[in-house]
This record gives sequence, structure tokens and C-alpha cells, in this order.
Amino acid sequence: MHSAAAFSSSQVGSRQLHAHRGRASQQQLQQPTASSQQQHPWQQQQQQQQQQRWVCRAASNELWTPGTDEAMSSAAQKLRGLIDALPELPDEVQGALAMRVPGLLDLEPQEVRARLTSLAGALGLELELTARLVGKVPLLWNRSPEAAAAKLNGIAKELGVDGAAAAALLMGAPALASVNMPGIVRDRVEAVSDALGVSTAQAAVMLGRQSMLWVVARGDVRSAVPAVATGLGLSKEEACQLAERMPVLLACEADWLQLNASDLASSSGLPRQALLDLIAKYPALCALQAPGLLQGFEELAGLLEVTLDDVLALLQTQPTLLLAKIPAILGAMDVLTSALRLPSPSAALALLVAQPSLLYDITTASMAARLEQLGVVLACTPEEARNVALQQPVGVVLACGPQEARDVALQQPALLVVPPSVLQTALASASQQLGRRIDELLALHEHHQSLLTSVCPASAAAGAG
Repeated sequence: MHSAAAFSSSQVGSRQLHAHRGRASQQQLQQPTASSQQQHPWQQQQQQQQQQRWVCRAASNELWTPGTDEAMSSAAQKLRGLIDALPELPDEVQGALAMRVPGLLDLEPQEVRARLTSLAGALGLELELTARLVGKVPLLWNRSPEAAAAKLNGIAKELGVDGAAAAALLMGAPALASVNMPGIVRDRVEAVSDALGVSTAQAAVMLGRQSMLWVVARGDVRSAVPAVATGLGLSKEEACQLAERMPVLLACEADWLQLNASDLASSSGLPRQALLDLIAKYPALCALQAPGLLQGFEELAGLLEVTLDDVLALLQTQPTLLLAKIPAILGAMDVLTSALRLPSPSAALALLVAQPSLLYDITTASMAARLEQLGVVLACTPEEARNVALQQPVGVVLACGPQEARDVALQQPALLVVPPSVLQTALASASQQLGRRIDELLALHEHHQSLLTSVCPASAAAGAG
């Protein structure tokens, strides 16, 4: 159980370090607005992606009916034209182009596509990567394809990387696009490469994947990438990827890195990549030796009567369950296994990992009653409702019998804890706001799984709780 404390401690330390370095990074790159300087880079990215998805969903007539407002209707028509002209691009990329590139929506959609295609050809990049680059660095949109290619190729040549890596570098630090001398970019990347103990080209690739590395100073590094590779028994590429995902490892003393991931993978039979994912999430584990950590895994697996893979999934996805007493976890697993007729304790643990609130105040009788309650909302046949839920599990009450409700609940455990009244409200709200019948709403939801939670935030919050 001491491993749970290590996980919690490492999470707090990582959040503090990331928050400090995120603020320093934003100041160094001189972001344009004060509000963005107060946010973590990951928060900004998630916020921007959410806004971009809403833009595209509005354009595809999912959130409102056009014609109620002339200006909104005109804007939606332009957005629909862009989406239709670039159907192969993901929603967030279409949204970034619409929101971040000035004047783009004033162009004819086919002209936008033609310009993007021409720019992609000049840069030697795929269309999607080119669109992502333009969305992140709008400055390139206002240049000729030849001038944009000269900028990108100059940086790529100076750093010894390909065009895709140079594009990733610019997307992570758009301010570099304003630097007219590639040598200056190289000097900045070399400063990072010296701190990380890698080549300039490798540092450029790492910076493209993790822009927070820009603020890593040589004096802060206690274990460069080669030391991380040696201490944890990794290849250099694996050590680079681990440092990108968890830069705090670079600040650890070399003698603190005791966990040999290769030995742990070979002795436990667990997937090597899954173990690396666990280390990236909880760097405090690096202070343990492989035999000791494996013993802890085996003891926990024995107590819960599950496999090592189940324990690894638990630690990766829902480690807070370990804060509960083992008898409480076992009791909940027994109830779930009996009430839902699960084939094994592993299946019960998987449900707890997916929906931790099932740990509390459940009995076989209450679970049976809950399944009985799943049955009154959707105006369609039980089989149709069940098929929709199995294809795209949603937080709604299904009009089906207990057996069918059980099958659906196994696909979406939130159904077992969210009150039916809350779920019914979410569906009614979605139907009213979209002006669609329930059967139409189901067809729409097959393509947009988050629809109900987006139009009814209160219901979504209740479901998350």
C-alpha cells in the first residue's frame, strides 16, 4: 500500500513543476495575451480544441437551427463551406483554421483548399499536417508557398531534421516563425540539446513533441537523457520519449533512478510500453528496484484475486482506489460479480476502474433495482435502444428490460450510478435544444458521442461525479 502514497506524492510534485515551468515558458516565448499567461499550456490546448470542436459542430447544424439570426446564419454557411471543402481534416483542425487564420473564411472554400494544397506541395508535407501548421502559425498563410517553404526548409537544414520535425518545432513555438535567421533558431535549440545531452537534431525533435523543454536550463538538469537511459535500462529513444512526457525526471539525481524497466518487463511478463506509461505517470516509482515493485504488484494481485495486467490497469487508470481498504474493494467486486453475473473478479475490477463510485453503498439488491430502473425514456424498441448504446454508449436511460439493461451497463458503468432523473433531463434538454425527435437524436449521436453532455453541462457534471 505504500506505493499509493508514492503515486500521490509524485502527482503533486509533477503538477507543481509543470505549473512553474509552464508559466516560465509562456513568458519566454512572449505569448500575446495576459489571460493565456495565467494558464497551463495543456489547459490552453484543451480549451482551444474544445472551442474549435464547437465551431465545427455549430457549422454542421448540430447546436442550433440557421435562419434565426442573419449574421449567425451567414457565418455558419461559410463554416459549412470550409468543412465541405476539407472533409478529410479533423474537426479541431477545421476549427483552428476558421478561428485563428484572419480572413480565411472570407475566401471561397475551394480557394482555401487550393491554397492549402499548393502550400503542402511546396513544404513537402501532408495536407493535414500543413493545415495544422497554418492553424498554429497563421503567419505562414500570408506568405507565398515559396517563401513559406524557404522558411521551413531553412530551419530544417540548419537543425539537420526533416520538414515534418521542423513543422512540429514551429507548432510548439510559433514565435520562431518570426525569426529571420535560422542560425538564431539553431543557437536556441543547441542550448536545449546541451542541457539534455542529445544531438541538436534530436533536441529539435523532442522540442517539437514537448515544448515545455524550452525552459529546461542546464543548471536544473541532474540526469540528462543518457543517464535516464542507463538508470532505467532503456534505449536512448525510449529515454527521450520518457523525458518528453515527464520532464521532471531530468531533475532527479542519477543514483535515484533505480528501476530497471527492462528487468521488470522480462520478470513480470507485463508489456514494456505499459510499464513505461506507468513510469511517465508516476516518476516516483523510479526510486524502487524492479524486484520490490514486482513483489508489490504480485501481493496486490493476490489480495484482489486478479492478474498482474489487471493491477497494472488499475494503477494506470484509477490509482485512487488504492486509498480504500482492500476489504472494501473486495466487497464491491463481490457485489458486482453477483449482481451483474460477471465471469471473473477481473471483470469486476475493470468496472470499478471505469466507475470508482461503484465502490460505495452498493448491495446486490440495490444493483438489481438499478437495472430495473433503466427502462423508460427512449421512444424506440428495446433492441434499437440497446444497439445504439452498445455502438455509442451514452448517459441516458434506456427503454429495455433488465437483461438488456445489464448488457448496456457493462458497456457504460456510469448508468449504474447516475440518477435516472438526471439522465432523462439530459435527453429531454438535447431534444429540445436541437429541435429533433428522439429517434433523430439517436442517429445524430451515433456520430457525435459527447452530444448530450455538451448540451446539458449540469447532467454531464452529475454523471462525472
